[in-house]
Amino acid sequence: MSSWIVIVAGVSASLALLSGGTFFGWTSPAFALYKNENGTSYMILTETEESWIAALLSISGALGSALSVISTNKLGRKFTMLIWVIPACLSWLLIAHATEPWQLCLSRFISGISLASWFIATPMYLSEISPPEIRGILMTGAQMASKLGILFEYSYGPFLSVKHGAYVSLLFPLLFGLTFIWLPESPYYFIRHGNRIKAKKSLLKFRGNHSNVNDELEMIEKTVNTTISQSFGFKDLLIVKGNRTALKISLTLLIIQQFTGNQAIIAYAQGIFDSTNSPLAGKYSTIILGCLSVICTLICTILVDKNGRRLLLLISSIGCFIILTILSIFFYLNTIKLIPSYLNLLPTIGIMIYSILFAGLGALPYTIMGELFPTNVKALGCSVGIVVVSSSCAFVVLLHKTICQLFEQYGLFYMFTFYAVSSGVGAIYIYFCVPETKGKTLQQIQNELHAVKK
Repeated sequence: MSSWIVIVAGVSASLALLSGGTFFGWTSPAFALYKNENGTSYMILTETEESWIAALLSISGALGSALSVISTNKLGRKFTMLIWVIPACLSWLLIAHATEPWQLCLSRFISGISLASWFIATPMYLSEISPPEIRGILMTGAQMASKLGILFEYSYGPFLSVKHGAYVSLLFPLLFGLTFIWLPESPYYFIRHGNRIKAKKSLLKFRGNHSNVNDELEMIEKTVNTTISQSFGFKDLLIVKGNRTALKISLTLLIIQQFTGNQAIIAYAQGIFDSTNSPLAGKYSTIILGCLSVICTLICTILVDKNGRRLLLLISSIGCFIILTILSIFFYLNTIKLIPSYLNLLPTIGIMIYSILFAGLGALPYTIMGELFPTNVKALGCSVGIVVVSSSCAFVVLLHKTICQLFEQYGLFYMFTFYAVSSGVGAIYIYFCVPETKGKTLQQIQNELHAVKK
């Protein structure tokens, strides 16, 4: 029977990812507020400045990923999660009092490091403190929290000034820090550093002081010692055939995920909606978009073990290809004035359908990445994956604004064509190159990757 403190730890740790989600969602309502000359948040931002403000979150995320990989092992999972609370709060204060674009850029750079550190350390912490019977619930809840953060930002951001919205967003990392500081460190971290006494105390708190934790403690020691003894470097990730195949598949899926444009749409959602002259105001459309993202991610999580990863990925990529192609055609016809006014709601509906269909591409590449890499290179492989995600996300977010600025009215047509082609190429790659991992043990997956004969 699990101690109540595990549930508290799960809820508290999820606040870190919720705080990270607010960073993702901030740009959509904020850019619209900065353009409002009659509002209290007015600031003149060029298209180039907007693109860098949006992209810096992902650019600094690569740095945060590298730092967190080192600090989680050297300083602890708990310390890594807590140390970035102060910079996260500082980033919101910078936004609240910013009068120049460079201050917004600095804020986004700081928040990107915080976000990446939380996204690496939080799942690691939760997986190590959770008993098997509730691990899935806690891990799923944490991932859902990031989607809720985006939804919250979409919900209150358009209706407050940038300053007041930043103060509201500041409450989430503060609440995380105030609740998480009292919780124990992961027993895995203590065992890794040879402190069995502290590891046992930590485990007793998570399992209840009257529990017999000796067997679990021995299992943790065995797991940690095996992992340490089998640790390999970047060279082994590239030379060993199975590791190289796992890296290739994982990175390709993550690049496809980003090139379908989801992060750019999240960052500029309200502006995209407003540019279509839809009868539904952009600020309300983004709220619906955020709700759909949360619901569909939950549904995908439920279906993944029943229907398999590969099938859901194919449905997701083909569906995105179809709807993005339709949106691309709409933006072209709208530019040359061939769209009747009664169809102005089409892109709003289309982007919401896209959000539903993207759920598979959004969640499953991370699941597959965790299954393809063997234990001895899993941390390194996943870290490389996070860096690739951050880099490709920054590229797409920058490209979106750059193309829209260079080609003005045709910008959305070109970008949605790019997203559609990426989805189509992704579907072809998934069909021919991505293996099904549903129902297979990790050893069976490794045997297939390494082409071990029966």
